[in-house]
Amino acid sequence: MTTLIDPDEFPFTTEEVYRAASKFMPTRVAREVADHLTECGPGLIDARAERRSTWQAAGIPNAGTLSLHGWVYPDELLPALASLSADALTRATRLAAEQWQSGRAAALQSARHAAAEQAGIIPSNEELLRLAEAADPSTSGRDRMAAGLAVTLPPLPLPTPAMIDMADSYVAEKQAAWRAAVAHFQDI
Repeated sequence: MTTLIDPDEFPFTTEEVYRAASKFMPTRVAREVADHLTECGPGLIDARAERRSTWQAAGIPNAGTLSLHGWVYPDELLPALASLSADALTRATRLAAEQWQSGRAAALQSARHAAAEQAGIIPSNEELLRLAEAADPSTSGRDRMAAGLAVTLPPLPLPTPAMIDMADSYVAEKQAAWRAAVAHFQDI
């Protein structure tokens, strides 16, 4: 295999990206996308190394392995890449699984936030906006904290079984859509 664009967060070759992108866009555009992502690779790798160094210096746990998540590409690209070979399927599925877990965590966080807001544990977004709009912009940070504009919120409620089921359903839907997309691209 030739050089991977980003072994950690986008482990595909330029040619694999081109072949996969050609399955859902014109070949000229697919070539431009593949070349563009390849050109972005070194900068994202350097930015991740710099960010990890900063995180490590700040004492953040697992700083040496935390992802930067700087890659942006069409939604169709990962399933199209997965359709190229068994090896590409393994690499693409690893990235998709990270996205599913991130989405699951976000869904749980959103549900916990909504429950805390509904229970009156934390102010609503509307209340926070009302406070911000009423604040004097010349006030200091300390004055803003006293006015409730800069706050430390109490811990959110723990996830309920219903929240966990909702988040797991979200992942199951994403996985089903993934399998269908991979199958579609395998037929092309």
